[in-house]
Amino acid sequence: MTDLFEPFKIDKLQLKNRVVMSPVLLPLATDDGEVTPELIEHYVRRAEGGVGFIIVGGAYIMEEGKPPIPLAHGVSEDRHISGLHSLVDAVHASGAKIALQLASMGLRDLSKAKGSDAATLHLGWKPVHDYSLEEIRGIVDAFGAAAKRTKEAGFDAIELHGSAVGLLHQFISPYSNRRSDEYGGSFENRMKFPLEVMASVREKVGPEIVLGYRIPHDEIVEGGLSLADTREIAQELAKAEIDYVRVAVGVKPPRGNPDSQRTSNPDPEGELLPLTANMKKAVAVPVIANGGITSHEIANQVLQEANADLVALGTALLKDPDWLSHSPKYRQIFPGFFYCPQCSRTV
Repeated sequence: MTDLFEPFKIDKLQLKNRVVMSPVLLPLATDDGEVTPELIEHYVRRAEGGVGFIIVGGAYIMEEGKPPIPLAHGVSEDRHISGLHSLVDAVHASGAKIALQLASMGLRDLSKAKGSDAATLHLGWKPVHDYSLEEIRGIVDAFGAAAKRTKEAGFDAIELHGSAVGLLHQFISPYSNRRSDEYGGSFENRMKFPLEVMASVREKVGPEIVLGYRIPHDEIVEGGLSLADTREIAQELAKAEIDYVRVAVGVKPPRGNPDSQRTSNPDPEGELLPLTANMKKAVAVPVIANGGITSHEIANQVLQEANADLVALGTALLKDPDWLSHSPKYRQIFPGFFYCPQCSRTV
């Protein structure tokens, strides 16, 4: 019976188990987006705790696309490569594989900061219907350049940030995409930008690096993507030879808009499993379950019921780097090798 400790292979990438660390935005880089010892220590600690696959979250691909947090890390310039390489080496030495998530929130447009358009997110991001074709082409090229740096840094995989109202998500969703040209309107037109980004990334890294995509699920907002829409998105990505998909639920409209039921941290635990199971049935590529999973019982249930191939944890691993070694089965497999975080030693 499949469980958390069973190895798994994503295309050519061999993982020692089914546990994935979800990408998290951490304010641990320098002001210029470079990796710090503290950032390396954070991920190494989770690798030492037994996680098989770590996805380092939200590396911005261009200065204007930075996430709205301080001290975010970037892959927008060549000077970022050295620090990222050190991170990769340290995580590999601790027994885990590692991916870098490439992200862009888009271009800033402070004149729109108080507008009502969904894509501005009350933070002043430029609505997608205001992007020129030249700007779109520049962002596609920036994703490709960032992917090339990621490969040079030695990462095993790349994940494209295509949900949580990042720029790729904004173009796909009819809730935020109000364009009337070749990048808007029909489903095919709205998929054009993310597919161009995928093609740009693959061109720069070749077939060696695993390429994943974080996709939105049901946006749970009127006028947004439905479950049927997101199944079709996953299928189009699979046709374009994506190597895995990781799912997320909900969309965050502008502040003060009450029509979203964002459920990235569902209560009760396991509430999102039927949605993940639906996605698993839609595509043949590996599916990573994501969203509020905190217990070993629920994580194993996901795998045993074939609702996903791997399980991603965010909050649980932030709270407990040794989450996997605290599994009852870990004590059966490795008696006498239980790490005690309180006493900082193995007992």
